[in-house]
Amino acid sequence: MNDAARGGPQGAPVSMPAMQVYRRLLHYAWPYRGMYLIGVFGMLLYASTDGLTLVVMRGFLGAAANTPAPPVHLPGFLHWLPDVSGFMQSAQWFAWLPLAVLLIFLCRGTGDYLAQYFPAWVARQVVKVVRA
Repeated sequence: MNDAARGGPQGAPVSMPAMQVYRRLLHYAWPYRGMYLIGVFGMLLYASTDGLTLVVMRGFLGAAANTPAPPVHLPGFLHWLPDVSGFMQSAQWFAWLPLAVLLIFLCRGTGDYLAQYFPAWVARQVVKVVRA
């Protein structure tokens, strides 16, 4: 039994600072950090599909209305990405649009699965260790 379950004198609960509790729990979870990082990657993948959906739909709606889309202003760390605004105004864009939508939702589903499964797996492992 751990100290938190024992209680103090006459069964009074032991008060522990929050930082001490979290440090103790992190000690239990540390061996599973790789699995947790897979979950974090899933969260990033899921979140990136939101922005990608906006970019694809902006290009689709601009091409459908025959209005030029304004240039995309990317943050400094994303300047390595190619500018596809010219491609999004061409007729080829409509041929690639169904594939783009399928890939976005495939990435979204994969990211959601990774983000849900792996942190929950780590939580189950920590509970097993604490119970043992």
